Amino acid sequence: MAEQIDPLILVLTGQLPFVLMTSAVLALPASWLLLRWYRKALVRTMSMRVSSAVDDEAAAAPVSHGNVPCKLKLEYIAAAQKPPASELNLLLLTQRLTRQAAAVYGTAGLLFALVLALAYLTAGGIDFVATQLVVMWFLYLWPVVLVINIIMTASRARRLSENRLKFHSRI
Repeated sequence: MAEQIDPLILVLTGQLPFVLMTSAVLALPASWLLLRWYRKALVRTMSMRVSSAVDDEAAAAPVSHGNVPCKLKLEYIAAAQKPPASELNLLLLTQRLTRQAAAVYGTAGLLFALVLALAYLTAGGIDFVATQLVVMWFLYLWPVVLVINIIMTASRARRLSENRLKFHSRI
């Protein structure tokens, strides 16, 4: 006769966090695929509307732009030169908004880790000891580091390489 496994033990052995993280990993390619299908359908629909509205003769006619002067100008900026105030304000605004986004995601991650730690201790009928709560909280906190790194790092290549190193160090 097969031995029955207590459902509480299954949940407390890390199955719940595993299911949550696996579902997030599986949701990424699924959402990418759905977005790709949506984009193709949108482009197809838009091209059908345009093709019915434009006759073939007008589409085949060459377009002349005439003698329109180019409004773009090339500027060489020295590294020591101070940027204009408008560009500096835009840079400061971008940096401030990036820090705000990192703070929001960091706070959400901290609270998520706390909820998982409390759920673990409550479901197991374990007495609340501060040390156990802190240890469980830190165990569930590691994804916050990845998220904040993704938000705060400027270059995409650097972001990917750093996260790859962090992921391999966990295995």
